[in-house]
Amino acid sequence: MKKTKVLHYIDSLDPGGAETIVMNYALLIDRQQIDMTIVCHDRKGTPYEAILSSAGVRVIYMSDYLHLKKLCKHYIVRRYFHKSGLDKYILRHIFHKEKPDIIHTHLRCNEIIKFAVDGTDCKILHTVHSQPSAYWNNKTAIAQNDFKACTYLVEKKHMQLIALHDGMRQELNELFHVNDTLVFNNGVNFDKFKISETKESIRDSLGIPNSKFVVGHVGRFVPVKNHDLIIESFKKLSELRDNAHLLLVGQGPLRPAIEKKIEEYGLKENVTILDPRNDIPRILKAMDVFLLPSLWEGLGIVLVESQTMGIYSIASNNVPADTVFSNLVLRMPPDADAAAWAKAIHSAPQLTPEYHGIENWNMKKIVKDLEALYQNSALERIAK
Repeated sequence: MKKTKVLHYIDSLDPGGAETIVMNYALLIDRQQIDMTIVCHDRKGTPYEAILSSAGVRVIYMSDYLHLKKLCKHYIVRRYFHKSGLDKYILRHIFHKEKPDIIHTHLRCNEIIKFAVDGTDCKILHTVHSQPSAYWNNKTAIAQNDFKACTYLVEKKHMQLIALHDGMRQELNELFHVNDTLVFNNGVNFDKFKISETKESIRDSLGIPNSKFVVGHVGRFVPVKNHDLIIESFKKLSELRDNAHLLLVGQGPLRPAIEKKIEEYGLKENVTILDPRNDIPRILKAMDVFLLPSLWEGLGIVLVESQTMGIYSIASNNVPADTVFSNLVLRMPPDADAAAWAKAIHSAPQLTPEYHGIENWNMKKIVKDLEALYQNSALERIAK
């Protein structure tokens, strides 16, 4: 039987929610049935790039077509691509050369996809990773142009929309006047959460004493993640208990400002900041409480991960309720004052995890359903 050929297009392989989905798809997909390739703009030397390379997953970097991978940094490549318009021509060339059955796209890319798929007859799938109301309702030219391109692709190219949860599905159906948006949860590979190493050993490797009460967060240093509230809450928490320690994982444009605030508050000795890494389940196990005070989230996969690891978590009300499948989550307003968050952290109970519907977050099962979608879509394409 001929393999179904699928190209995933995503801007980069930086550690993030959408990028994690694409990586997990590539690692868990049945390669006997599905020929999956990832296409992205440029190399950044991220942990995800290394994982995919070592697993033998094919990744096409568009910057290679310009022989720029050794000449300049990735942000220069992206700026050059965008201003010159070469990115859409290179992507169109890749699509025509590869001749995939399916093109599966992610994040805000519809404008370039609209141009690149012209002249192809492949089936297009688009996963929306952010809450549509926050994603498209702002008035920036980028958002409005992406929405117009997405509307065109849905109406003229019959692009299949994919949501991460049911609330998002309903919103997409209303926004694009369709009734067939599919839901594929952003799940986790449960095997990665079977960690025999003890919490004490993990903390020791991170230089954190076992006597500490560790509060943690995993996420990019960008405004939507609300790091300011994390720092303000931790400052208040430190007044309530002298063994408090903050563990942050991530990179991003706001990291220098957050590091400066930590130093100004005299908290540096009680804060550990790690760069993005590929052992997040292990890092979560080192925590007593996980925080996710985001201003908004499409899903919030790291909350799924923290629950799977059995860590008590305090999350913003703006993180979709669909993400909660255990007794381990307290939801709070992201605009509540830092003292209220600190009090909730300080009072965090030690609970035996109770799960309901955790099987819906099993990435292996989700990937099997995705394989069926790919194969059925390919058959429909052939039948036309």
